[in-house]
Order: sequence, then structure tokens, then C-alpha cells
Amino acid sequence: MSGVEIQRLELIIIVTLIFVAGVCAGNSRLEKRTIKSYSVMSPFMILYFILFWIPILAAGGSRVLLKQELFGLWLEIFFHASIYYGILLLVMPLIRKKIRPLGCATLWLLPGILLLKWFINVYQPMPVWVWVFKKRIVDLLLILWGAGASAVLGFFVGKHVQNRRFLLNAATEPSDHVAELWLKIQRSMQPIRKRPRELKEYRLMISEAAKTPVTVGLIRRTMVVVLPQKEYTDEQLTLIFKHELTHILRHDTKSKLFMICCTALCWFDPLVWPAMRSCAEDLELSCDEQVLMYEDEKTRRNYAELLLSTAADSTGITSCLSGNAAALKDRLTEIVRPGKKVLGSVLIGLVVFALLATSGLVAIAWDAGDDTQIEAVRSIGEEGYEVDLSAFTDVKADPDQEGIHKAVADLELLQMTGPYEFWLSKQDYLHILFHSPEGLRVLYLWEHYAETALVDGTVRYRYYIEEPVDLEQIRSMLNMKSMK
Repeated sequence: MSGVEIQRLELIIIVTLIFVAGVCAGNSRLEKRTIKSYSVMSPFMILYFILFWIPILAAGGSRVLLKQELFGLWLEIFFHASIYYGILLLVMPLIRKKIRPLGCATLWLLPGILLLKWFINVYQPMPVWVWVFKKRIVDLLLILWGAGASAVLGFFVGKHVQNRRFLLNAATEPSDHVAELWLKIQRSMQPIRKRPRELKEYRLMISEAAKTPVTVGLIRRTMVVVLPQKEYTDEQLTLIFKHELTHILRHDTKSKLFMICCTALCWFDPLVWPAMRSCAEDLELSCDEQVLMYEDEKTRRNYAELLLSTAADSTGITSCLSGNAAALKDRLTEIVRPGKKVLGSVLIGLVVFALLATSGLVAIAWDAGDDTQIEAVRSIGEEGYEVDLSAFTDVKADPDQEGIHKAVADLELLQMTGPYEFWLSKQDYLHILFHSPEGLRVLYLWEHYAETALVDGTVRYRYYIEEPVDLEQIRSMLNMKSMK
């Protein structure tokens, strides 16, 4: 194992340990007043990618990079999520017998850890498998996938906005007594280390349209807890407020938004849809567990009766006290007869490690079409694209420009998804500096891969080559030594 591979492995282990430590620390019995979010992989990472990188790439006029980044994001999420959710759906009934609901809910969210690839350097040097398609098929798949993803995401967002308006249009302020109890519960559940002026207060409304207590909104300014217009005892209100505030402080609506984003990205995968529903169920189970962690049997039974009396469907990006009747069986069993279970931090750590270690194993390649970068490479050795010898030693004074041109022009370069760091691999490679109208460029060649960029390395284009490259033949034209 090379030094670079060891560094990559060490980085993956560090990220895994940090993630697991955050899950354990945020749910320790020693910090029962502190409820931390275990949904580390926020959907806002996806929004960051869409709102930041795509406009930059589009403004730069690089359709190649835009397609590579979009397809790379889709492939990474789709490939891993499809296999991961398929396995998890099969083994989750067994996992739930040994692991607490909080750990189960965390397992559904773990594919989001793959988004860290765009923020930390845990790239594979090279893919293990490359799937080759025709360019028109890739373009068609990208259009169909984008249209489907937009439609699914638009449906869920529209449904959420419609439901929010339906609940809040007829909403009224709560009574002074209920509002005072709500404020008291908020202060008791937020971290005691915060100063009074730092405590966050969330709105509470009463609505005739609400069938069950529900929280709507993603950020504090838009987040509202809505109660049905019915009479509750103080004990019931306390349980309701603790349940909804647990969802709020753990950012469970963001977790649901992330699962919706995964479903939109993989809308044609039948395994993702039940995974989204199962994640929502485990979030509710873990919330019940948190609320009742130190309660007696009588309170547990009262809580179970409260769930039965307020059964309703959750709509849009919301969290509610009681889901539909079909999902209540497991919740009532956990409430009335809780078993001794572990958080599952070891399993979570192993899954995080496996997801990061196997990311980038598969890439997609397609014929380049009218790629101007490839045209520049194919012109090496022609007028205006002469090989530059200034960076080489022990090189022929008069290299075989014509031979180099023919060897490079015959390469069948295919565009591919990324990103990868080819130069981190242990494979033999060579590089050629050449002049172009855009400036001094460099071409790196491996047996099945190529990379071209300006010498400052600002924009790099990576390609796949099906037929092995005869590096020694090209090297002989320059009298260069092998580089490994």
C-alpha cells in the first residue's frame, strides 16, 4: 500500500471516528438535557452544489465539466443508495431487534456521507469499473433523470407548501396558559449552557385543519408547531411539546428533506421509496424513545393512548406526533414494552467507513463528440501545438512531432464522470507539455486514462481510454524514462 493510499485510509478513519463520536456524544445519557442532531449530512450540501457549482461551471461555458459533475453526483448517490438501501431493507427487521431506533434512523441517512467527497479529499485514484455508453444515450438519460428528479422534488415541495398554507390559514394563537407551558418546555429542553438570550423560541399555533400535532418549516424563522383545536390536559401537552421539540432540536425535518432529495435523485429506483418511509418511521420511534427515556409505565401508557387518539398521515416536509395507523404498531410495542438495545455506534462506524472507502469504484464514460479539449490534444505535434521541451531533461533536441501527433490523435478519449486523482495511483504514466492558443498545456497519459489542463492546473479534464495506451512508444519519441 502506497503512502498516498495510507493517507486516504487515515482520512476516512478520522472522518468515521468524528461522525461516530458526534452521534454518541449527542445522545449520551450524561447529557440528557442536550439533544444534538445526528443528521450530519444536511440536504443543504446538495443545495450548495446546485446553487454554487453549477452556475460557476455554466458561466464558464464548460458543458463538459457540468455534465461530469452532475453525472458524478447522480452516480455516486444512485449506485451506493440503491445497493445500500436494498441490503438495509432486508436486514432492518433484524437490526431493530438489537439496535435503538435512533441508530436505525441514522442508518437510513448515512448515504449522505458521500456528499463529503465534494468537501474533503477522499477520492479514489482510479475507478475499478467503467461503464461505457454512447453520448446520445448519456444525454437522454441525463434529461430523463433531471426531468424526473425535478418533478419528484417539485411534487414534495409543492405538497409541503400546500399543507403549510392549509394548516396556517385558519390558525390562531394559543391561550396564555398553553403558551406559558410551551415556553417552559422549550427552556427546559434546550442546552443549559446557553445564556437566556441565546435560547431559541419557536411559534405555537392552534388550527382546526390539523388532525394531529405537527411541526412545519425547515429553519427557525419559518418553523411552527401546530396543535389541533381540541382540549388537552397539561400532562398530554407536556408530552406533545417534548415530542415536537425533540424533532426540532434534532433537525428531523432536514433529515426528511435529505431523504426526499435522495428519492428525487433516484426516483426510478423502487428501493428508495420504501427506504424514505422507513426512515420517517424510525425518526418517530427514536423521538418516542427520547421523550420517554426516563418516564414510568403509567406515563408510557398515557403516551400510547395519546398516539392512538391522534393518528394521522404526515404530509410534506413535516414531523408529527402520530403517523398513520399502519405505522403505529411498532411504535406502540416500543412504548409499552421497551427492550434493552444498544445505539449501534459500531455498526454505524463500519457503514460510514465502507461507504467512504468504496466511493468512486464505478464511473461512466461516453464518446466526447465535439469536445474542444480533446481536439486540442489531438492537435499535439501540429503547427501551433508544438511539444515544449523546457521541462524535460535527456530529451531529443528534435522530437518526433509527427509521430507524437499520430500516436496521440489515434487515442479514443471518452469523457467520464469524476472526480478522480489519477496521479495518486501507482500506475506508470507520462506527461507531455505542449503549446496551444490558450497557453501552455499539459497532457498526462496512463494505460487507460488521460488528463489535460493548463499548467496552472485551474481546470482539469479527465478521460477514459478503452484500448491500452502504448506509453513506451510515445516515450521513445521523447527519449523519456518511465515515471511511477
